[in-house]
Amino acid sequence: MLKFIQNIGEYFSSNYFDEDFSAKVLRKTCYAAEDIKDFNKRVSPLKDKFFRFKQLFIEDKLRTKDKIYESHQFHTAITFILGLYFC
Repeated sequence: MLKFIQNIGEYFSSNYFDEDFSAKVLRKTCYAAEDIKDFNKRVSPLKDKFFRFKQLFIEDKLRTKDKIYESHQFHTAITFILGLYFC
């Protein structure tokens, strides 16, 4: 199964995410398995950045100005990784 999809709460029947699921997803996306591995390598570093970003908001010690700045920094990182940021 693709490592970023989890059936939390069993909302889908167990046969929905069978061994063939990954192959079906790859066929529909028109990406090769290597492309998916490359994507996972780019996205994985966001995990630590996300938890840091989330913790800043949970602690609620930032000024509004700082929240905007931190949000911008995190969203910029996401757009770069997804290839959506153009200079």
